[in-house]
Amino acid sequence: MPTGIRSHIGLKKETTWGNAVTADKFLPFTKESITPDIEEVLSESQRAVVDEPLSYQGEKKFSGDIVMEVHPANIGHILRSALGAPAGAVAAGTAIVELEDCEDAWDQAEGVNSGVIASIDSGDYKKGSASVKLVVTAGVAAGEILATELVTSTDMKADTDLKVWIKCSKDCDAGHLAFMISEVAGCGGVEHSTFKHIPVPALVAGVWKECTIKLGYISRSDIAFVDGGAGVDTITTVDGDFVVAGFVSGDIIHVTGTDTSNGDYTLTGVAAKTLTMATATLPGNEAAGAAVISAMDTFNAIISIGIKMVTDKAECTIHIDDVRRIVTSDASNTKDHVFTPVQADFHALCTLPPYTLEVYRDQSNDKAWQYKGAVVNTLSLSFGTGEKILKATAGILAKEEAEIDKESVSLETTNPFTWNQAQVKIATNDHDYLEDFTLDLDNKIVPKFSLNESSYARMFYRDGYRTFNFSFTTDFVDKTEYDKFMLGTQQAFQIVFTGASCEDGYYYKLQIDIPAMRYIAYPINVDGPGRLSVKVIGKAKYSSSDGYAVKITLTNLETSY
Repeated sequence: MPTGIRSHIGLKKETTWGNAVTADKFLPFTKESITPDIEEVLSESQRAVVDEPLSYQGEKKFSGDIVMEVHPANIGHILRSALGAPAGAVAAGTAIVELEDCEDAWDQAEGVNSGVIASIDSGDYKKGSASVKLVVTAGVAAGEILATELVTSTDMKADTDLKVWIKCSKDCDAGHLAFMISEVAGCGGVEHSTFKHIPVPALVAGVWKECTIKLGYISRSDIAFVDGGAGVDTITTVDGDFVVAGFVSGDIIHVTGTDTSNGDYTLTGVAAKTLTMATATLPGNEAAGAAVISAMDTFNAIISIGIKMVTDKAECTIHIDDVRRIVTSDASNTKDHVFTPVQADFHALCTLPPYTLEVYRDQSNDKAWQYKGAVVNTLSLSFGTGEKILKATAGILAKEEAEIDKESVSLETTNPFTWNQAQVKIATNDHDYLEDFTLDLDNKIVPKFSLNESSYARMFYRDGYRTFNFSFTTDFVDKTEYDKFMLGTQQAFQIVFTGASCEDGYYYKLQIDIPAMRYIAYPINVDGPGRLSVKVIGKAKYSSSDGYAVKITLTNLETSY
């Protein structure tokens, strides 16, 4: 008996719409429903019988859905057909490298206050099997180091950020806690030179937060070095932002990549577009060009990290987990592919980049259904706590069908993305209450038929405005987002899925950026005595400043799409 157990789908991109090519990529999928829809043309002649008149075949359409788990390699071809071909792949530019896994207790020696009890917590953690747990007693004063940890000697001059999971049992404003890095054991050293403490972002009591800690690094082609003569010397940028990058007054910065300005300099002031130094610091003027600047002087042998309590929090408990370095570099094999919706048609006959699909449904014969000139007309991406694997439903529209010999299959083995690998931001702020999310693209493509001696579509064309709708379920925590709905405020939305390692320091990733989302419905209703939750409905609107409504960045080992 035929079963779907051994079914598979093959595909290959076409260079000419409807000209079949042999599949060379294969999709693991959940189910498919591509179905021929052949118009019935009824004769109107009277035949002196009561049965329905004679009928003939008319227009032939082929459409249906492919539902698949989103593996971080195969989804690229679906995105290419739905949105358009990406620009050329580029080497992934940042690596994520583990600095400390937090699987063992941190050190309380070397002057660390004895009022801190350091241990591990195997029941409350974000990664691995445990987190660092620090119980702070009432005797610990503001400004004291809570705990430190020795790490393998590490060169961090090319690091832009640290990422670390932190939770505190009390609310913390930004800067109440500080993360430390040092070239000296126990986080000793000279401030700004061999030792640096960086403010930890605000924390909500009892809630884990993945904190991004800016280390002061910028690499740009619009940086200029200005010798102020009798006045102060400055380093300026046109489109960068030194404050956002994490530079602070007093830093000893390290400059490379210039013709005459390489060296170490002490900052006397920091503004968004300007770094200030003492008079006669720079050797001379150097016009805007390629430059790499780090706010760390001799930070090429970091051997300890730690946490400091800047503001007295009295008795509290702090958890720390998974400390990672964000390193500026170019991957050897990992590539970034950036998909944005095309604003022009693929060519005169087909609006979207087409594929030949081969659907092998029946293990009892050696034939497969071949669909030529297939495009992804609609695409739905959905995930959540109830649907824990990110799923894609691709609405296929095809030109013709044929029967061909089946091919041997080689399916993607990379693990799919799951909901607990997702990070959500609304207007750059982490959103920890979201439970599910769905993004729906509708290209509004329809087939057009002609009197050209063929019952197949002559072209696929756009019959309306392309739309990106979304919905999500979230706790009604406060009225902040509801007020933005009432005011019609447009704001950014971002979802990042991170998967397994591609190569050392680089990971499979799917990032969805919506620069201008608008809420359409924000129904807050009481549904019994339980918690208040909201099923939000909205749209991604075209952003003229960004040039797109949605941008999807896929990071994997594929060389091109």
